[in-house]
Amino acid sequence: MGRSIVIIAAGAGSRIESLRGDLPKPLVRLCGLSLIERSIKSAKRKGFDHFVIVVGYQADQIKSHLGNGKAFGVSIDYVHNDMWQKKNGLSLLQAKDAIAGDEFVLLMSDHVLDQAFFEKIRQVDLQDDQLVLLTDAKINQIFDIEDATKVQTHDGYITNIGKEIESFSCIDTGVFVIAKSFFDILASKFQENGDFSLSEGVFELVANKKARVFDIGDLWWQDVDTPETFRHAEKTLLRKQIKPTDVFVSRYLNRPISLFFSRYLLRTSITPNQATYISMLSGLISPLFLIQGTYWGFLTGVFFYHMASVLDGCDGEIARLTMKESVGGEWVDTIIDNLTHLFFVGGLSYGLYKSTQAVWPFAFGLLASVSIIGVLWIMFRYIHKQGRGTLLAFDKGFEEDVQGQKDFWTKAALLLKPLVRRATYVFIFLILAVFGQAKLVLVIMSIAPFIALILILKSLKGAVTGAKDHAQDKCHSESKLVAGD
Repeated sequence: MGRSIVIIAAGAGSRIESLRGDLPKPLVRLCGLSLIERSIKSAKRKGFDHFVIVVGYQADQIKSHLGNGKAFGVSIDYVHNDMWQKKNGLSLLQAKDAIAGDEFVLLMSDHVLDQAFFEKIRQVDLQDDQLVLLTDAKINQIFDIEDATKVQTHDGYITNIGKEIESFSCIDTGVFVIAKSFFDILASKFQENGDFSLSEGVFELVANKKARVFDIGDLWWQDVDTPETFRHAEKTLLRKQIKPTDVFVSRYLNRPISLFFSRYLLRTSITPNQATYISMLSGLISPLFLIQGTYWGFLTGVFFYHMASVLDGCDGEIARLTMKESVGGEWVDTIIDNLTHLFFVGGLSYGLYKSTQAVWPFAFGLLASVSIIGVLWIMFRYIHKQGRGTLLAFDKGFEEDVQGQKDFWTKAALLLKPLVRRATYVFIFLILAVFGQAKLVLVIMSIAPFIALILILKSLKGAVTGAKDHAQDKCHSESKLVAGD
């Protein structure tokens, strides 16, 4: 049987009262999810499916919000602590009979954790110890260090723990793996004075060298118990949406704007797909200005198209932060992005025809549309093959297929790839529009996808030829070996 996760959610959370209003602290929303939901969903993704939640203050609201866990694909059992005003050790003691296995995981309901925390938890082996505390050695990166619980260790074992200790080597993250036998110590503490903290129970293990630490490495976490820590956690979660695959324009220009909007959209009930439709609306407004055929019409049209590119980041940010990513959502985003792109080509072509009274804009528009559709056809085959809906899947698949190819076409395709990212070329279009170069925008939109199509086809043809040559060489070598025998 897998480890159950116990979450202490019994306290009142008085220090965060200005943010929580009438809600219990575990239900305070942070970036689109309540604190406790984020923990449950993150743990579920890493294979944990049984939760024991200790409730007390405003227990009915928590139970009503989370239910039996079916909505999250997990099972939730509730334990009520009538003495929730007392220290957290008593809350943990109440969970004893709800835990089936010999070990369990303990979390705090007001801690925000990287999803990878739950991979670390799976790596923990209690061995002969009774408790392992996940700790953070990145002391200089701890926000509000004064309020943090400090830990001193020796040879991997806890020697001292507390908020006021002067000498310490790491910080308590509030995540534990504990042997069920620890409840005997907690019960003894309860018999002594009827009120005790978890740290007091840990001290009993420290004396017997049964409490060990496990470093979390580069993982991030935050205890959210004040307005200041809430804002810091929100800022960090948003900043973590900057992806390694973001090109320069996305990372330094578009992403700060999209995150600004996402921050406020996450405080509403808007879904990722609805955020996609907002981006689509900006993209569909664009050709209404382009067809006017004037400087301001072109500039305004390109601006709205640029804003569609910027706002296009919001749907993914909302999906990741609320853990609502889906292949269907990826397809909605990809299809709408490319439809608005074709509408932009059509609007720009007509606008230039209107301003020049020449037919060449239609010819360039046709070349652009055919080339774009050709590129998309190849890309869609890749992403469908990989079971995804995002064009980023094409990047991965294409790089794998041309890996090792050193011909001109492949090198050019890989070198120019960042330039065909929507964020990059749309920003270039905006700059050109500012300088009244709408004609050049259409020329680039026609030639660039045509060149991209040629490079992709040539690269893939080289990859196929290389694979065939490799297969033939292998077959020839095997034949020689057989002949030698």
